[in-house]
Amino acid sequence: MSSKELIVGFSNELFPGIVQLIERSRQKAALFLNVESTLLYWSIGQYINENLKENNRLEYGAKILATLSQQLSWSHLRAAELAKMNEKPKTDLK
Repeated sequence: MSSKELIVGFSNELFPGIVQLIERSRQKAALFLNVESTLLYWSIGQYINENLKENNRLEYGAKILATLSQQLSWSHLRAAELAKMNEKPKTDLK
């Protein structure tokens, strides 16, 4: 057996384990992101609710939420556009 065949054989033995590690890490990252997103949205809701109650602004709640929603959409849309513009183009490494 040539050294090239040995190297390919060793790589083929390692490959499934590495794929398994990557997939496990992806699953953990997705779970973490889900938990963090849930906590973020809950915290935002709690923050808004407490602020509206403390400042006697409950009667304006729906209008304030609509305005906040627009502000957040625009700020995050703009950030996403800027990030996209700063991305390096992908190169084909074939």
